[in-house]
This record gives sequence, C-alpha cells and structure tokens, in this order.
Amino acid sequence: MNHLEDLPPGCFSAQPLIRKIAHQRRWRLEEPLGYRSRAGRVFVVPAGFETDGASVPRAAWWLYPPFGGDYDRAAVVHDYLYSRAEAFVGADHGHLSRGEVDRLFLEMMTVDGFRLTGRHVVYCAVTLGGWLPWRRYRRALTRQSKTEDC
Repeated sequence: MNHLEDLPPGCFSAQPLIRKIAHQRRWRLEEPLGYRSRAGRVFVVPAGFETDGASVPRAAWWLYPPFGGDYDRAAVVHDYLYSRAEAFVGADHGHLSRGEVDRLFLEMMTVDGFRLTGRHVVYCAVTLGGWLPWRRYRRALTRQSKTEDC
C-alpha cells in the first residue's frame, strides 16, 4: 500500500484485493485499503474486513452489481465506516455521522469516475435506505462497549 501521508487529497492507496467467501454473498479484503479525502482525512480499511460490496437489491444487480463497478473501492470504505457507526476515530480524533459517511461515499464514487447519473442513484439509495444498517451497527457497538466496560 502506498504511504497515505504521501497521497494527495482525493486519492485511494490501491485497488482492493478481495476474495469471495465461499457459500456467502460476502468478500474479504486481503490487503489494507486507504483513502485520503479531499478534506485531507485519512481512512484505512484493514485487511480481513468483510464486505457485501455495494448493498444493492439482487433485482438491480444487472445494473449495479455488488462488485465490478466504478464504485468498488468507495463501497468497501463506506461499508467499513458504516460498520464503525460513529465510533470511527481518524487521525484527527473526530467522529463521523451517517451523513458525513454518505457524503464521503459520493466523493469517493466521483473520484473513481463513476458516471454522474449512476453515482447519484446509488447515493440517493444509500441516504434513503442506509438508516437500517447504520442503526444495527450502532446497537452492536453499544452492546460491545457495555460488555467491555464490565
């Protein structure tokens, strides 16, 4: 992976190396994937992170498959940040809201050259339907935090 400190804003560290997990609709990241936002924040998805790629209903896979689009890297980082649901603390020790993560997803799709209409369709779908996984992740993190405090 490239040194993230050397990346200009709005750049990914590499193409993600992912492997499909047998008998599941999930993939595992084999190497870390980093992104430096246009605002200069650095996000690193660790190797071993599991993702479902773009969370697209099966009926729409012909148009927006889970992997294989110009949004693959954006989907992996977005899934990772959702899985941390406001618990992500970057180098600046700031938390990210769901809205910030979704806007970052739009930025990353733009950086990767995903066509304008497609990225706005995907972005709108995420902003409309993302509340459910975000809430599920927040609850899981809250339960995890409570058990660690004991």
